[in-house]
Parts: sequence; C-alpha cells; structure tokens
Amino acid sequence: MSQQPLSQKPFGRLLLTGAAGNLGRQLRASLASWAGVVRLTDIVDVGDAASDEETSIVDLADRSAGMAGFNKVFTLEQVLDSPMVATPLTLYACCPNGDGAAATIVCSRDRLAAPRRSARIAASVLTSGLYDRMRDLTWWEWETRAARLAYDMAGLAPSDINVVEVHDAFTISELEHYEGLGLCARGESGAFIDSGATRLDGRIPVNNPSGGLLARGRPPGASGLAQIDELLLQMRHEAGPRQTRRAGVALAQIMGVSKSNDAQACTIHILSKDLG
Repeated sequence: MSQQPLSQKPFGRLLLTGAAGNLGRQLRASLASWAGVVRLTDIVDVGDAASDEETSIVDLADRSAGMAGFNKVFTLEQVLDSPMVATPLTLYACCPNGDGAAATIVCSRDRLAAPRRSARIAASVLTSGLYDRMRDLTWWEWETRAARLAYDMAGLAPSDINVVEVHDAFTISELEHYEGLGLCARGESGAFIDSGATRLDGRIPVNNPSGGLLARGRPPGASGLAQIDELLLQMRHEAGPRQTRRAGVALAQIMGVSKSNDAQACTIHILSKDLG
C-alpha cells in the first residue's frame, strides 16, 4: 500500500486549521472532503482513533451483504489502495451514487391486519444541529442527544438493541455513529470493530444485513425508509442468508449534513417486535 504523506495533501490540512465553513465554500468542498476532514481530525486529535485498516473493515463488511447493490467483495488492500477521493478517504471508503424507492405502512393498533409481520415504533426522534462552526468534528452532539431521547422514549439502553442501520455515507461516518449512538465508548470504535460485535453474527450487527449506503448506494429520498424496510425484514426473520441471530429490537439512524459545519437534522427510530 502506498499513501501520500499528510504534509503533501494541502486541501485536508487547510480545512483542518479551523475555518471549515467559509474556506470550504470557497474551495467548493464536497461532502466527501468534509468526511475526509473528519477523519483527519480524528487521527490528529483522538489518540486512540481507529486505524485505516479498522476503518476499511467497515467497507469490507458492508459490501459483502446480500442485499447490496454494489456487493463485490474487496480485499483490505484494494480498499486502501483505491483512488484517493478526499484525503485520507479512498474511492471505496465513500458510498456510490444510487437511485431507488422505499415504502412503509404506518397504522394504529386497531387497524393492524398482520400483527406477526408488524413492529411497534418504540421511539421516533428528530433533532437539529446547533449551527456551531467551531464544534468538535469528531462528535455529533445532536446525534447523541437524539439517541438519548430515543432510548428514554423506548425505555431501553444501547445494550438492548439487536440490529442497527446507520447513515454510513463514508466509512468514518459509520465509526462515528457507533460512538454517537452509545454502542461503544467514545474513541473505542476501532476496538469495537476488532471485537467482531458489528458483524452479521456479532452482538450488534451494524449495516451488515443490507450493506448500508456504502454498498446499497445513496438515494437521498429513499435511504431512511430503506433502513426501516430492512429492519422489518430482519424482525420478521425473512432476510434469508443475511438474517441476524436476534432481531427483536432494531434501531435506524439517518442524518443530513452539513450547514455551516453542523447537521441540519438527525432522526432515530427504534422498532420493537413486542407490540405491547
């Protein structure tokens, strides 16, 4: 594997100096470049940040999923050596463009025709960002706030969740979501990956069933409901070879970024097979 030294990658270093908002607009910064800055900041500011290899394992796992539109199985070297998109994120560390549609029926309990194929919305939370340009790039406070509200609403803890779908537009995003949702402690996403907890047969499979945005692509209008549809299949035990061992409680997280270095919105839904 050959990688260009950080000192020879001025775009990432310039954005790392702090004026990400105005400078990003002047340089026509893309979401990929923003995610690259998040990863660089994580490397520089977080002493126990996940390694490039641990970050790439996210991509390897997601793209091997059965429902993935882009489910070619890559080697670790292929992910790390694919063309650079936004330092240090390579081509296969970014989700592909995609199009699609998804639909879900929501009804009251008295209108429920097929209880065994249904799930209860245990929590539904929407939060918006603070529009703080100087915020910590390695941490989405409004995601943590949304997660806390969702867990409280559902009367559950992160350890009660069986399967998760997150907004993994980039590999670094998925790692940050692990921490923001409380699935692991802050700064421990690399160790969390290494433990095997997020694999299809792990304690809390994250994005592996569907492949997430990294493998499914990113149709912006359909991505959120696509997560819900996948989780419902899991809860019905109709997911075939990508079925998780447990799927009684599921969580979906999706967000939109970025407005002045902050998120526009983050939504979290917790579904329960227990109809109550």
